[in-house]
Amino acid sequence: MTIGLIAFVGCNKLNDPVSPNTQDLILIANIPAETEMCIPSQLNEATLDKPAMLLTPNDDPFYPMRPIKFMTPLGRILKELILTDEQKAQIREFFNAYHDCVKSAMTALRESEKQILDQANQARRQVMEQLKSGAIDRQTAMEQLRQINQRTREALMNNPVRQQTLEQLKNCWDTLISNIKSVLTDEQNALFDQLLAKYRDNRGGGKGNGGGTRP
Repeated sequence: MTIGLIAFVGCNKLNDPVSPNTQDLILIANIPAETEMCIPSQLNEATLDKPAMLLTPNDDPFYPMRPIKFMTPLGRILKELILTDEQKAQIREFFNAYHDCVKSAMTALRESEKQILDQANQARRQVMEQLKSGAIDRQTAMEQLRQINQRTREALMNNPVRQQTLEQLKNCWDTLISNIKSVLTDEQNALFDQLLAKYRDNRGGGKGNGGGTRP
């Protein structure tokens, strides 16, 4: 069950060149905080009957399965600015670029997790070969698989690519905000800064200048 309309879903629909109202979708876009996106895949453990598999996290930004806790109501903020049609069209393209930026960062993370999975299943194959040859018994094989699963969960959680991805996601956000501000009038920029700062204050992130990385 997909919940809400976050920026990624909205941007996919914004690619539709037929509907004249697609650019208005930016006004209902919510963007998850980077820490809400950058989470490890879930491990479906290896057993004697099947290899390990990775499951898409419930919080994956492209396939959300539950309400995301921390989101920036960017669409609501933009709606307050009374944008012109030209500004909406420009910001639509900024959202598309943001979508591509996030997708690139998340793809790199998932690819690194696939390498971790491949190592786990290679270790499982060795266990299964030993079991088949009689070098180990079934109980020993199950214990070794338990250890493989534990190491794999820890590797997914401690994956250094996650921190790199988090920084990339923050850069995606910074670029989006900078691009949006570049097409606003001075009056709109002042209100935009004020509303973003208010959002951060409500999140307990302290005061800021309206642009840049979220708390």
